[in-house]
Amino acid sequence: MKKEKNKTSTTKSVVTAILLVVAFPIGWFVMIFGTKWPVWLKIVMTILGLPLTIMSFAFFAGLLSAVNPRAQIDKAKCVTACVEQLQPGEKDNCFEQCAAPMNN
Repeated sequence: MKKEKNKTSTTKSVVTAILLVVAFPIGWFVMIFGTKWPVWLKIVMTILGLPLTIMSFAFFAGLLSAVNPRAQIDKAKCVTACVEQLQPGEKDNCFEQCAAPMNN
């Protein structure tokens, strides 16, 4: 019985450690509420993980603002509508037509 409990505890610790590296917010909740780690270790892990979490959110916010998904979706809709309206044999310059207003 004791051996099975120790194996379960070790498995929880390994899963928690992996979650702390891969998905810190989820791993943090699992660490706080699902493990019997010492309080000092939970505090240290929280302090070490906070800067990583803040930097990750800042990175993804910067990435989203640089990519501008809304403008990309609008451009794709414009090109699709233009291509659907083309007559047979007509030159396809839909991309240039749709990209020009977005660049101004």
